[in-house]
This record gives sequence, C-alpha cells and structure tokens, in this order.
Amino acid sequence: MYKIMVCDQDDINLESCCLALRSYKVTTASSMKDCLEVYRRDDEKPELLLSAYHLKDGNAGQVIRAMNEVGFVKSIIMTTADMGRDVLEPLYQDNLLHATITKPMRHNVLGELVARTLERCPICLGSKHGNARDSHCEFCKGSGRFTKDGYAFFLHHDCDCKWSNGVCDWCRHPCHHLN
Repeated sequence: MYKIMVCDQDDINLESCCLALRSYKVTTASSMKDCLEVYRRDDEKPELLLSAYHLKDGNAGQVIRAMNEVGFVKSIIMTTADMGRDVLEPLYQDNLLHATITKPMRHNVLGELVARTLERCPICLGSKHGNARDSHCEFCKGSGRFTKDGYAFFLHHDCDCKWSNGVCDWCRHPCHHLN
C-alpha cells in the first residue's frame, strides 16, 4: 500500500482528503513543523505529499524543499482559486511540484490526480496482479501504470465484498454490506 502525507491546517480538509484517499495509507499533519517531524521520524517515507499552500507556520513550498533535502517525494499543492501561478513557478522550475488542485476538491478528481501523479493503476495499486495473484491486472495489462479505464472502473464498480472476506477485492474498503 502506498503512503501519502496530507498537510492542511483545516481539519475538515484533512478529513475529506483522508476519505478520498482511503485506498492509500494516509498520514496527516496540520502545520509545517508537524509535517516535517512526521516525515523525519517515520522510517516509511511517503511517496506523495498533498499539502495546502498556506499553513499555520509556513507554506507548502518550504515543506517540499525541506522534504526533498532528506529524500525525493512527489508533491501536489492544494490552492485557492485566487492564487497566482507566479507563487508556484519556482517549485515547478526546480521540478519539486508535480501538480496543483483547487479547493474545494471533488473526491473523484483528487483520486485521479493522485493516481496519475503516482503513476499507479488504481485497481492493483502498481502490484501488476489481478484478483488472483498469478494473473495480470486486466486494467493496466500487468504494467502497474495508471489507466483511465482502471480509474473509471474503480469509481463505479459493483462491490463484491459481501462474498469475500469482508473487504472488497477491488477497492480494498471494508464491507459496507455487513453494516
């Protein structure tokens, strides 16, 4: 399972991001200081940072630069509609920023952006295997790479978790049929 760090001073945005990214392992922080502490402390580094630009004690640009001094991490910044691109241009020029998304975000748009940024198939999460471990994922054809078809299926599939071990084989979410 891939790890994503979400940093935002707004608890509602943190909750919303965690919900939208529930098929990933998500850690959260509410300030630049917390984000960097968690990043330095954890042995398992995130593959992606999703951060609001404005934080209590700094900005996402400072977090991204500090994280990349320790080790490379892909990044997406959540912005407001009135934020100019000139603020983010230095991060793009230094290849530290991979994408931006404007708040408020729709869950499906955020999910697709994360999958594309990580370049992972949303069905097999890059493992290249289908439901049976000895078969190839039918959506990425065993490449582990992002595909639009795989993402569309992930969003609109009929959950079959009531027939399995209480976890849907496709979305890996706890069974909602047992509630």
